[in-house]
Amino acid sequence: MFAPSSPMEDQQSLKCWLDGIDTNKDRKISKEELRKALHDLGLHFTHWRVWHAMARADLNHNHCIDGHKELDVLYEYAKKHWETRRHRH
Repeated sequence: MFAPSSPMEDQQSLKCWLDGIDTNKDRKISKEELRKALHDLGLHFTHWRVWHAMARADLNHNHCIDGHKELDVLYEYAKKHWETRRHRH
């Protein structure tokens, strides 16, 4: 897994990180997979973050992120809301 904060460095890193979240390789990102990935990044309030991300990105309301459109929405959400602020002073 990436070091804390590194997936948010650039677009390609973030997309690779999102692809790696699907630990059971069922082509879906479950709430638990997403929560664990955020926790591994060192982010706080992961249950809250996952709830908001799923509310935004789970377009077909099947309780997981599946398909390119949902992954694109999750990517945009992650860029905006999970940005690490370690470079800001």
